[in-house]
Amino acid sequence: MFGRFILGLVLLLAACAPRPDAELSPLAKSLLREHRQSWVFTEADPLRVYGATATLRHQVAAEATWMLTAIDEMLGLPPQMETGFVFVIDHEADWDRILRAAGARVEGAALHIGREIYLRRSAAGPAQWMDIPHELVHFRLWQTYGDRLPLWLEEGLAQYMGWELARQFQLERGLELERELPALAPEHLLPWEEVMQWRAYPASPEALTAFYRQSEELVAQWARMATPMQWREDIRRLIEEGETLRDTLITSYDDGEERYHSLLRRAETKVLQ
Repeated sequence: MFGRFILGLVLLLAACAPRPDAELSPLAKSLLREHRQSWVFTEADPLRVYGATATLRHQVAAEATWMLTAIDEMLGLPPQMETGFVFVIDHEADWDRILRAAGARVEGAALHIGREIYLRRSAAGPAQWMDIPHELVHFRLWQTYGDRLPLWLEEGLAQYMGWELARQFQLERGLELERELPALAPEHLLPWEEVMQWRAYPASPEALTAFYRQSEELVAQWARMATPMQWREDIRRLIEEGETLRDTLITSYDDGEERYHSLLRRAETKVLQ
């Protein structure tokens, strides 16, 4: 009798426990309702990966698990406490609907919205090496810092780390990735002060391309200038204390002012090459 009472109590508590997908967005809930006959999920703690194709779902789950560990180590982030949700989208109509709902650019193949990540995938489609790490960087930064990041830093980290982690992940599996970024035309180069002050994405395609390119290179040169531990600490302080990059470097180094201007020169030289 007592054993049955304990079993009943356990089942009751399990039934009353909040479901991890209870806080999904209306968009995600709508997609799950429409695909309830074909979509299943794969648990990749702390992620839940939804999709119709088992092969794609398991590939995404394995890669995402590796990426989360690497991201947290690289940035020194605290453990992830909340479940994240990844949706592997293999229908064009669903993807168009997601982009419209998010107001995202049509050419995008991945999207982060709060606790949700949407990936455009098909078994016969081209490989998207950077999509998963790029969006997971956005996801973990959002979980840890909310909206406190400067736009240039968030996109710079997602771009720089997205490529570095994709390269490392594939290299461990015997595939060496190469990436050649086109040089910016001098007339499209943005003033660094503007890049670091923008709170919204620039409207023109030329300015948007320059913003992404300059933000990534600034973060990349910063990472190469510092030790991994110092880089993590500087990023944390810049975000939590609302410092500028210049102030952060002046605080960290005796020659911080010189390092700051050297960093801008090196990043500018690189994006123009």
